[in-house]
Amino acid sequence: MAAIASDLGVAGPALVSISLDGVEDVELSAARPGGRRVRQPEVILPVAKLAEMNGELAPKVQEQLDILWQTAGWIDGSPSFTSEAWAGYSDKQNYSIE
Repeated sequence: MAAIASDLGVAGPALVSISLDGVEDVELSAARPGGRRVRQPEVILPVAKLAEMNGELAPKVQEQLDILWQTAGWIDGSPSFTSEAWAGYSDKQNYSIE
């Protein structure tokens, strides 16, 4: 997000809104057994308020991602934040979108 904002010449505070539609049959899976289907047709997560659009986005939406995983039965929240930093910054095999 920071790269896009920079390329567009946009700076300053921002709001990040995450919502998922048609997810009632989606089940989030992790390395260990557990979890369940989301069982809700729509999940609307709290809005994240960013003081600045530059920098890493993942830590700023950790609460929202934890809530998403908790909705799917994972009480500990997102497994991507087990080491205080988002795993996607170092694990290119599992988090690459290329």
